[in-house]
Amino acid sequence: MTSFVDPIPAAELESLVMFEEYFPVPNTTITICVLSTAGGYPVRGESSCRNPAMFDAVVGRRLAREKAMSRLSELEAYRRSFDRPRP
Repeated sequence: MTSFVDPIPAAELESLVMFEEYFPVPNTTITICVLSTAGGYPVRGESSCRNPAMFDAVVGRRLAREKAMSRLSELEAYRRSFDRPRP
């Protein structure tokens, strides 16, 4: 498949994040990360652990943030696709 948008450097994606919040879901191994962009748009990522005995909150936060950043990357690539000249 042909890519119509160049990969977005991690530093550029990070610059889009104004703040982040984490929400552990009580009595579960689910962690939710919400990244807020400069425009106020929230981007969410989630993580969960299959085995509660192995749950690590730090790892859960990292994985949830990685998923949120991946979604932000997709959204930013879509937005940038409109900035490119059409043939």
